[in-house]
Amino acid sequence: MEQALGQLPTDIEQVVLVNNAGTIDPIGLAHTNDSAEVSQSIVLNLTAPMLLCGAFINQLKIAQLKKNYQYIVRSGAQGIRGMECLLCRKILRVDHFSSCIDAENEDVKVVSVAPGIIDTGMQEKIRQSDATDFPLIEKFLDYKESGLLSSPEETARLLIEMNERTDFNELPTILDIRNLSTEKE
Repeated sequence: MEQALGQLPTDIEQVVLVNNAGTIDPIGLAHTNDSAEVSQSIVLNLTAPMLLCGAFINQLKIAQLKKNYQYIVRSGAQGIRGMECLLCRKILRVDHFSSCIDAENEDVKVVSVAPGIIDTGMQEKIRQSDATDFPLIEKFLDYKESGLLSSPEETARLLIEMNERTDFNELPTILDIRNLSTEKE
């Protein structure tokens, strides 16, 4: 993080960290998931964003940058059978972590963003799942067939618009970007 931030120009006004890495694996009901896959998933979906956030905030404080924001893009897969592991390891814990970091740091704005249903490799993997592991597979196949998936580019545009809002610092720590008015206040 120190090396990455050291590459930035000195006259910047804002630094944004987007934690967007994640994995959908293992897909399956909680009692069928392999313990090693669950552990690996927790490292990528929870531990890595926590460590990156800590390093990011520490380096920004050392550099004494005045405006620094970070947000975590998280899954919206709440309450979906076959994704219990994802719900437990990412959504609930990342939301709680985001709330803690936001409360602890006056100079950092943290937003845990539910980005909607995005047409990514994760969606493709879900659609290739076995109905035994993922009982709602038909629903996800229908999302694709009905054109209900957002593109990564559209989601990136919404995140940029969110970040450019004049009221960004007043946004809730946990939000669904689809419910956010695109009108800047």
